[in-house]
Amino acid sequence: MKIGVIGVGYVGLSTAICLASIKHEISIFDINKEKIKQISEKKLPFFERGLQEILKNVISSKNLIPVKNLNELVGNTEGCFICVGTPTKANSIDLTQIINAVKSLADSIKQNDKNDYKIIIRSTIIPNTTRNTILPILNEKLRELKFGLSVVPEFLREGNALDDFMNVDKIVIGSSDENSIIFVKKIFENFKDRCEFIETSLESAELIKYTNNAF
Repeated sequence: MKIGVIGVGYVGLSTAICLASIKHEISIFDINKEKIKQISEKKLPFFERGLQEILKNVISSKNLIPVKNLNELVGNTEGCFICVGTPTKANSIDLTQIINAVKSLADSIKQNDKNDYKIIIRSTIIPNTTRNTILPILNEKLRELKFGLSVVPEFLREGNALDDFMNVDKIVIGSSDENSIIFVKKIFENFKDRCEFIETSLESAELIKYTNNAF
């Protein structure tokens, strides 16, 4: 499958490298051009056990393609993960990066006239954020286009991301759209005999991530 990843931080790049290693064709984008350049040169911007060698392999095989703009990413993919940062602030989280990413992605989807593009939220967000903040932006900007929206949280521990991704005990898919659920299941098809697939609402998927973090 041809899938995009927005965000080359710990979650985004780990997700992209691991998905590319199971033979998906991943386009990855970030507004930080220096990090995109680093990845193009097969250099990991942070240390994570086992990922550097896989990064070299997936860049060489062109299963991981760093791109310089969102139009290139959207034009070459069927859907994408949003993995930008949501730093904590007093009694809440800062949604600036994810709101900007969603707006830019929606603009690019519209420019490319991509109907039924699948948008997968992987950033950590407080329950109700997808429905109350992200969905209204998409509805406003993509009025003439069908799109899919889901929340698929990550459960990666820093220092153990490769093992956690490849040996995950559950894949949570939050969505009310059956086509989006099918799309995500297809991405993670390699894991269907190894872990549980949990289909739930947008809000429950967001809450499961926070509950998992608490444990």
